[in-house]
Amino acid sequence: MKPKKYKSLTQYLGYYYQYCQKNMVLVYRGDTSENWARRCTYLGPKYHPKVPYNHRSILDYEVVIEYDYDDTDLNVRLVDRVIKKLNLDGIKYAKWNSGNKSSHLHVLIRQIEVANLALLKKTFMRHYGTFYYDKNTKRIYDDDCVGREKLIPDLKLATSNHLIRAEYGVHEKTQNIKTLIYKSHEYPILSSIPVKVFEMYVKAEERSVRQRMSQSTIDLVEHPIVKKLLDTVYFRDDMDDGRERIMYQLVHVLKRKYKPRGAQGKEELVNFLWEWYKYSSSQGLKMSKQDVYEKVRYHWNRDYTITEATLKRTIEEVGGTT
Repeated sequence: MKPKKYKSLTQYLGYYYQYCQKNMVLVYRGDTSENWARRCTYLGPKYHPKVPYNHRSILDYEVVIEYDYDDTDLNVRLVDRVIKKLNLDGIKYAKWNSGNKSSHLHVLIRQIEVANLALLKKTFMRHYGTFYYDKNTKRIYDDDCVGREKLIPDLKLATSNHLIRAEYGVHEKTQNIKTLIYKSHEYPILSSIPVKVFEMYVKAEERSVRQRMSQSTIDLVEHPIVKKLLDTVYFRDDMDDGRERIMYQLVHVLKRKYKPRGAQGKEELVNFLWEWYKYSSSQGLKMSKQDVYEKVRYHWNRDYTITEATLKRTIEEVGGTT
């Protein structure tokens, strides 16, 4: 059988539309000065085939594995290690140069009914993408050992509707094009989830349910993980790009402590989080104090269950450790 030749985003979108899903978000953003407003759904009323869309949403049953470490060579080496594991299980893939400092590995999986699709994708990513690194020798290992750093793919790419650079899309910063490095002979094609990976997912889902049932938000106020998050030095060194995402979770954890004092307590929480926000990052301020106030105001009388598992999952997704 001749290999499939896909030389444009349009050809890939046609395959995805026929075999994967109908609803796909496309975005065109030419450079970093532009906003993200020029978006549409594929074949929707705002779709124009001549627009060079350079972002698309990750498909529901697509796994994208990427490492975002500062060492570009390490990112490439890790993806190559993932490929070796995929080949052993007969899983088909495409390896792309992202146009920046990393490689994107795309896998299309057959649809199966699961309660937590994001968790299934994370389980897949962890199984094939977890490695251990010795900085002194620069060697990568499959097994943990004293002195080795645990490396995992970017787990944010498992969340629903997450945008990624589209096939052959231009990178806004570098103006480089996302190019195909190598793909399996049959790709694009749907691969089956191996039984061992699905069994790992089932166990992870069982643990998740037990944690959600056994933990309440109020228990977290004095929890060590919350104290760790409020340590601005720790946060700045490890996770400063995740401030805004974690802030809303901190609002729900901490407001139990401030809410009995009414409006005064709300103001105190705003002041507390503003100070935390200012000193927890080396990247400058993306939010104003008014933005922090609006976030507290919005969540003050809303109830979202934030558990230890929720915080740990978010910490890992923004690059921290628990």
